[in-house]
Amino acid sequence: MSPEHTKYLIDQIRKDKIIYACEACAINLACILIFLFSATQETSIARDIMMFGSVIMMLGYTSYMGFGNLKRLKRIQQLESTLSSED
Repeated sequence: MSPEHTKYLIDQIRKDKIIYACEACAINLACILIFLFSATQETSIARDIMMFGSVIMMLGYTSYMGFGNLKRLKRIQQLESTLSSED
């Protein structure tokens, strides 16, 4: 693999990490809004389901994004070590 290609891969993986972090922020904001909206619902069962679902969705996607970004970070470190050993 050429050094230019390796640098390109590193750049693309870093951009992917940023995109996933932005998606996680957007999903968490949407879930917070759902959580706040559900507090105004009259029926307690619907409110509880919406509140529980939004919290589970926030935690689930944030965990998914975090583990995915850790995997990408390891890949970046591997590519950077490969790049430095080629120099």
